[in-house]
Order: sequence, then C-alpha cells, then structure tokens
Amino acid sequence: MKPASVIVTTPNADYNELLGVPAHRFRHPDHRFEWGRRKFRSWAEGVGQRNGCRVVLSDLAGAHPFYGGVSQMAVFTKEAVAAAR
Repeated sequence: MKPASVIVTTPNADYNELLGVPAHRFRHPDHRFEWGRRKFRSWAEGVGQRNGCRVVLSDLAGAHPFYGGVSQMAVFTKEAVAAAR
C-alpha cells in the first residue's frame, strides 16, 4: 500500500505528570509506547524526510501551556499530493 496520507497518534507522555502517572509507567497497560512531544516530533520529522512527506503535528484534547495536549498527532502527506492541494 502507498497511501497519500497517514495519520499517527500517541499519548503525550509529557502530560502524564498532570494525570499522576509515574514517569516509568504508561497510562494504560495496553499502550505499546508513549512518547513525549520532543521525541515524537523528532521521530515524525525523520520519517517524513526519509519518505518524502510533509508532516503536520498537532496536540489532541486541548493543549496545556507547558505539557501540551493529552495526546498528539502527526499527519504525513506525500509531497506530490501536498503540492497539488
């Protein structure tokens, strides 16, 4: 498959402090990973560069001034598709 756009979301580990979640734990036992905003941004930008995609990052469920949103989202769009819009 070669989709024109891909959306990836993950809990924002930076926000866990406000929820009382210890730094060494995930919010939910079913979660495979929870990344802070810096790590998620770095990962998303690297994936975008390696795959010729524009990346737009967003906070989900509000945005605390220091911790950001409860979750975060990266929207990857192939450059050719992004340029055509």
